[in-house]
Amino acid sequence: MGSLLERISVVAVIVAAAAVVWGVLDSRSGQSEAGPPVERLAGEIVSSPPTAGQRGDPGARVALVEFSDLECPFCARHAQEVYPRLIEDFVDDGRVLYILRHYPLERIHPLAFQAATAVECAGDQGDYWGMHDRLFAAAEDLSRPGLLEAAASLDLDTAAFEACIDGDAVTTRVLADMEYAEGLSVSTTPTFLFAEVQADGSLALRARMEGAGPYEAFASTLDELLAETTLRD
Repeated sequence: MGSLLERISVVAVIVAAAAVVWGVLDSRSGQSEAGPPVERLAGEIVSSPPTAGQRGDPGARVALVEFSDLECPFCARHAQEVYPRLIEDFVDDGRVLYILRHYPLERIHPLAFQAATAVECAGDQGDYWGMHDRLFAAAEDLSRPGLLEAAASLDLDTAAFEACIDGDAVTTRVLADMEYAEGLSVSTTPTFLFAEVQADGSLALRARMEGAGPYEAFASTLDELLAETTLRD
């Protein structure tokens, strides 16, 4: 009898432990579906160095800054599912300035740095966002031949493009973006900063999101910032 009771006790403990573990996993799953949290910031003023990776009205009062890695699957998900809606709903009407900064995580994404130079070199020929969209397309080839093929598909001067991605100037630009990111304690991609644009072009940081959040999280945060800036006018 004692042995049977002991076995029943052990089984009960195992079942209880499993229930706890399942509850934790289920909770985490719910958090994942909801997306990463949006952290409110106090409004620290930071510089915003010139970049070809800007889309929208430079006079917009609110900016959304993305730190991105072209080999990052979560960045790709954002680029394919959320970014187009943000452009349509907030950027094209002039209310929000979208800024992209490169942060290639070379230790785990060995092709990301070269892909970033490809976007910059396409920008030199006037098609920064065309290359951005092309390289974030599903299953896009980020090898050197793949980048040259992408450049040809965009009708770029491929000889000039190839010389550019081999040059020191574009490498310096990508490294400058990485240094800027690290100065803002960015360590993962994608990371997003929501900011109010100051009169001198600097940014007052109001919120931060680490991870590929749903469209609704971006929209609600941007709407709040836009309302706040309107009240201050």
